[in-house]
Amino acid sequence: MSGATASDGTALSNEADRFSAASEQFEAALAARNHPLGRFLRPGLSVERIESLMATTHRGTPPAGASGPPLRLPEAAARLWSWHDGVDTTDLTRVPGSEQLPGGLVFLPLELAVQNYQASVADFPWTDLDDMSPDWFPIATMGHGDQLLVDCAGTAQGQLIYRKLGDYNTQEDFERENLPSIAHAFEAWTRLLVSGDWALDGGTWTYTREWQPELPSWY
Repeated sequence: MSGATASDGTALSNEADRFSAASEQFEAALAARNHPLGRFLRPGLSVERIESLMATTHRGTPPAGASGPPLRLPEAAARLWSWHDGVDTTDLTRVPGSEQLPGGLVFLPLELAVQNYQASVADFPWTDLDDMSPDWFPIATMGHGDQLLVDCAGTAQGQLIYRKLGDYNTQEDFERENLPSIAHAFEAWTRLLVSGDWALDGGTWTYTREWQPELPSWY
């Protein structure tokens, strides 16, 4: 899979391997608790399909707008869509929240993530914009505009960024919270399941985070 490598040639692979282990544990925890999210996870994509979709992206480089070289996913992010290609939200019989990650996030199919990314490149001038970057690629989203993104370049490659609307009426004033990696997020979600803090409550899958207050608020 395409993507930058760490200077010593090992860190990126190790982080990707950590994600692979974390995603296996997460899926096992879903199955053990009969969480319906597992039913909505789409089959994973081939390496060739991931590379083909990402080849259609263009990092907007000011002032050219939607132009520039394709964005390259970190290895752990590529493995995310090899694991599963987002969730299927077309089943209208689903239990409320059953297709969501904690916090109401919906894991995007890669094709839709590419479309969302390209819309952002077209919509935003990247100059003087400190709450968004053409290096950030969407992993999951909420209907009102919040996004979970992965940093695809630079020293923060692989870091997750939760971009939250500060004012849902004006669609402005974004706030940000960061997390070290995709693997870290999956490990935290597994702990929520195992602890019972992410569970079926009154017919809706919901969660509480009081048990581990050091987690970002979007958990």
